[in-house]
Amino acid sequence: ARSSLVGITAFVCLGITLFSFQTKYDFTLCFGVLFVISLALFGFGIVCIFTYSRIMYTIYAGLGALAFSIFLAVDTQLIMGGKRHEISAEDHVFASIMLYLDIVYIFIYLLQLIGDRE
Repeated sequence: ARSSLVGITAFVCLGITLFSFQTKYDFTLCFGVLFVISLALFGFGIVCIFTYSRIMYTIYAGLGALAFSIFLAVDTQLIMGGKRHEISAEDHVFASIMLYLDIVYIFIYLLQLIGDRE
């Protein structure tokens, strides 16, 4: 099951990246929404620490995977450029770290979702 998780993560990340390449919607305008989602996820995580429930843990993992999938779409468009906000070519190290962290967090949250069942 853990080896299939790598494939699931790769499939999800590839799908989000291809979607970010072809869509006309500018995800780089969503920084305010992403900030609010991050704060809500952080607050929900704090609540989950003190009141453990299997359902809350699953919801938290699902919301985390969704949030970092949106972050991956935004970061992909920032790297591609051509939208309202973009990352310059000189910041390629920062850009690669952003993508790496998005993919790792997607993997971690999917692991929480799938690993909880086993």
